[in-house]
Parts: sequence; structure tokens; C-alpha cells
Amino acid sequence: MKSKSIIFIFLSVLLLSQSCTEKFTPLLESPDQRVTDTLNKYAQVFANHEQYWQLDLPTRSGQFYSFLLKFEDESRVQMLSEINQTYASVPMTSNYSLAALMRPSIIFDTYNYLHLVSDPEPNVNDGDRGKGSAADFSFSFLGLHPDSIALYGNFNKNYAGLTKLDAARAQRIVQGGWAQTINRFTDYYSKSNFPYLQFDNSQLLIGLDTSKRKITFTPFENGKTGPIQQLGYAFDLDEVRFVKPLLYKGKSYKSLQWDEAQQNFYLLDGNTPVYLDNQTSYPANVQESLGYGKTYTYIQINDHRLPYEIQSAFNDVWNNVKTKFKATGRAIQFASFRFSGPSEFQIIINYSKADFFGDPTSENQFSSDCVFPVTYDGNQFTLGEGTMSGNWEVHEKSFEPIKAYFENSTFIKKWINSTNPAHNKLIMGAYQKINDPNDFVYGIAK
Repeated sequence: MKSKSIIFIFLSVLLLSQSCTEKFTPLLESPDQRVTDTLNKYAQVFANHEQYWQLDLPTRSGQFYSFLLKFEDESRVQMLSEINQTYASVPMTSNYSLAALMRPSIIFDTYNYLHLVSDPEPNVNDGDRGKGSAADFSFSFLGLHPDSIALYGNFNKNYAGLTKLDAARAQRIVQGGWAQTINRFTDYYSKSNFPYLQFDNSQLLIGLDTSKRKITFTPFENGKTGPIQQLGYAFDLDEVRFVKPLLYKGKSYKSLQWDEAQQNFYLLDGNTPVYLDNQTSYPANVQESLGYGKTYTYIQINDHRLPYEIQSAFNDVWNNVKTKFKATGRAIQFASFRFSGPSEFQIIINYSKADFFGDPTSENQFSSDCVFPVTYDGNQFTLGEGTMSGNWEVHEKSFEPIKAYFENSTFIKKWINSTNPAHNKLIMGAYQKINDPNDFVYGIAK
């Protein structure tokens, strides 16, 4: 019995040693070959030079851009973008390449509209200095689908998507469809004071920041403001798409759509269109919206922005302060007038070294403030004697007119409008002296 066991062990060892000497054949190709195969696969997709693609690119800064792409011979790509009417109408051609970076990638090598939104100089596309709009122009491939390609930015980590377009849609864009939507929307907005959408018992006020590519929705109900939503947007054919859905009263909305018959934009609320309308004054109740703990806690004026074509006795006070301060070699950058606590009011004046023309610079920047006790009587508020900070005391002679204007005075809050179309969309608040309707300090509500 023992000999049989020994024979069995011997045969098992022999078979094991033979199997270990057999050559192992891997089931997978090498990593380099897999990358090459992936790049060849995408190269074949882009070899169809008649196909148009739409690249949708949300950025880390919350902005949203769309581009029309047509890949051509010799690694060239033709491009339009809805950044503005010109770029939506005038194609730009540049180079692209497929390469193995950390992952198989497409790189737009030479300057085009994608680079423009990434440009670090603010005067190019109003992006942030040093990083532009935090966009990408080099993307890793995440997945190939029948009608789309998923992308991931190699630098700013933005998710993006390429979508195949049918010939009719592509031709509408090439023939100016994006530019037409841009013109319609910006024209409507420029001719309106405070455009809004009217729901049953509430409104959504619309604000547009074209430089930062953000659209703001401010809800109003019973004179009070609700949570503000600020969304990136992109112009498309007959609509303005949001980077993410607008959420309001339990519903979500993806875009403002164009009604050709009504010549107006609307949100589709179920099956009911809610059209844009306009009102000439800011709709919020000023007492409920401006003050400590409110939507707006202060108003701010900049040295170069008074008087906004608004006449007030305060203009003379402000100009007197500027003249006195200029003589010290300093210049005011901005001043804030804020409800800084339940029973406290604060004036903050930021200033810097002045240049040859007396304008503020980035050199030697300082902040000064004066704090006043505040008491309330209905809609009126009265300020007591101000307590100066050290920097305010240094320039007490220059700042005295503005301190005296507020000290031991009674005011009421109100909204105010500019007669200049360039400024009539600014939400401007004012503190009016109770005994003189033509004497008030005013600025942009913040």
C-alpha cells in the first residue's frame, strides 16, 4: 500500500513539472498595442470628412460652450463656436492630433476657438487671469458610442462630449443658426430693464452676465426674493441651453426655447409655455431684500461709476471727498455702505496709491472703515456717532464730509434706476435722507 502511494506522488510531481515547462501564451495584447489599436479606431471615425460633430464643453468655472467640428485631411479640423456672433459665423481651421498621453487622447494643437476660451489673458475672452475659463483643448477618450464620443479634459478635468450631427442640423449651424439665436436673445435682453418669467404667484427675474457666460434666475414671491441660481449657458438652434437644469418649484428646465410665431423665448412648464416679459423697476420689496441678513446687505460705489446719470445732493459730497483724497496722492477704489449687524452700520472705503491721472492702482492698497450704531423705526433707520478705524483717522480730513453726511441722520431705503440704457439693469439701492427726496447715497446692491 505504501509503495502505491509513493508511485502516485511521483507521477503527480512528474506531471506538474511537465506542465510548468509549457510555454504560457497571454490572452491580451501589450499595453502599447492596445493604445495603438484604440487610436486607429478613433482615426477611422474621424476619417469621415463629411461628418459634422458638436462638442459640448462645460467648464470647471461653471461656464458652458458648444463647438461645431468637421475633421478634414492632413489632421486639420474646421470649427465654429457660439461664443459670439462672429465666431458662430466665421470658421477657424487648425491642426489636431491623436496621441498616447496618459491615455489615448485627441489634442487640438494650434490656436482655435477652444484655445480662446482657455486663454489666460482676461482681455481675450473675459476669463480669469492665468487660467481663462478653465477649459480644455486636450482630451482623453472615455468611450466610443454609435453617435457620440465621451471625453475627459487632460488638464482641467472637464467632462465633454462629441455628438454626431445630421446633415440638416449641421447646415443650419453653418448657415448662421447659432448666430441667429445669439442675436435674438442678446437683442431682447438689451431692450429690457428687468426681464422675467411669470408663474402663478411668483416671478423669476433673469440677469445675464455675457462676460462670465452666466444667466441668473432670482425668484420673487410676495415681494421677497428666494434662492438665486446662476447657471452657465450655451446658445443652440432656437434655444439657450443651461449647463445644468434650472430647478424651480419642484420642476426642472433645461433651456429657454424660441417661439418663432411669438418672437419670444419661453420656459416650457409641462405643456404650457411661460414667456419672457419685461418690467421697468426691480420687483423686490426693498425693506425685505436690503439690510442685515437679507438678500442684499450693502450698496457699493466705485470711484469711476458715479453718478450713473442719477442726480442726488450726495454727488457733491462724494466728489468733495474724492478731491480732498486725491491731494494726498491716494485714490478711492470703492466704498461700501453696509448693514454689518442687527444694530450696526459700517462704511468701508478701500483706497490705493494714485497714478499720474489720479486713478487707483494696484500699489499700496489699504482699507478703512467707520462704524455707526443704528436704530430702526418702521422703515426708517437712524445712525449715531461714528467710530473710526486707524486708517480712517489717518485720512480723517478727507473722509469727514462723508462721515458727517451719515452721522446722526435718518434714512429710508429704496430702489433707484438709471436713465442710461447701459446701466438700467443694475440693481441699485439707495439710502435717502428722510427730509429730502433728492438727497440719497446710492450704489449697486450686493
